Amino acid sequence: MVFAIAGNFLTALAAVFSLVNVVLSLFFWKDEENRRVKFLFALPVISLGLSVLILVAAFVANRFEIDYVFSHSSENAPFYLKISALWAGQEGSLLLWSFMQAAFSFFAVRQVKAEDRMGANTASAVLNLLVFFFSALVLFFSNPFSYTLPPPGEGSGLNPLLRHTGMVFHPPSLYIGYVGLSVPFAFSLAGAI
Repeated sequence: MVFAIAGNFLTALAAVFSLVNVVLSLFFWKDEENRRVKFLFALPVISLGLSVLILVAAFVANRFEIDYVFSHSSENAPFYLKISALWAGQEGSLLLWSFMQAAFSFFAVRQVKAEDRMGANTASAVLNLLVFFFSALVLFFSNPFSYTLPPPGEGSGLNPLLRHTGMVFHPPSLYIGYVGLSVPFAFSLAGAI
């Protein structure tokens, strides 16, 4: 239950931080060297990263009270399948997507030169809106941290179609492509605005 509460709390924090970052991007981020603002932009990445780590730890520790862990893992599953079970279902995939979106957004905006700051502010607002959207989606509609007490049993295990070593690499590489496309989208939208 501690895993579920901590994961939900960190996901909610990421949603709040991303909304704060939208406001900072549009109204207050005028000085490129403002370290406090730059730190605030890292907070969604940190909180979503910790949320992903908590879910991975729940898989490794066989915390079957978490419904998502119960549905996609079992006690005798190999370690690599327990890790890849993170993205074996919609809930975990959206959490991973949220984290990757936050990380790509943070690193893309940090690479902008001082003369392009105005466009970067708008692009940062768009990217943080995307982070908020996915965090809220995870939190309210597709929550991987919902739980049942007492734990229902040993776990139903991963879908047999997903028990392949390609499962380790294929979904994360797809998410990198999807999330990576949001960066040029945000800067294009900023240029159009």
